[in-house]
Amino acid sequence: MKKSVTAQSSASFVSQVLACDVFSLGSPLAEEANLVFADAPYADVPSAVPRLLDWLGAAWQRTAQSAGFAVIEVPGSYSIANHNWKIVSQLGKGRHQPTVFILKFLCEPEIQS
Repeated sequence: MKKSVTAQSSASFVSQVLACDVFSLGSPLAEEANLVFADAPYADVPSAVPRLLDWLGAAWQRTAQSAGFAVIEVPGSYSIANHNWKIVSQLGKGRHQPTVFILKFLCEPEIQS
């Protein structure tokens, strides 16, 4: 899909939507992405989400991708702790309901004080 951002803007973007196992894509495609939506089976979340964040972070670090975002659906009781990712927003209706994290990749990890 190619679409102008605004009618008066000469800027455009190209997006490609792939419904697949993200780990099957390979690093070159991950390096090109700047927005990833992930919805792992809830039983796999404890292992899949940290693996995904590490994998994307490594790919984006190689290209100095500083504007990468991940949107991840997880159980409401799940928490994300990764210094290379900043939680931009958390949307959910409670501890026992689905929750969506919107995360921004940080090329330089934030220093915790």
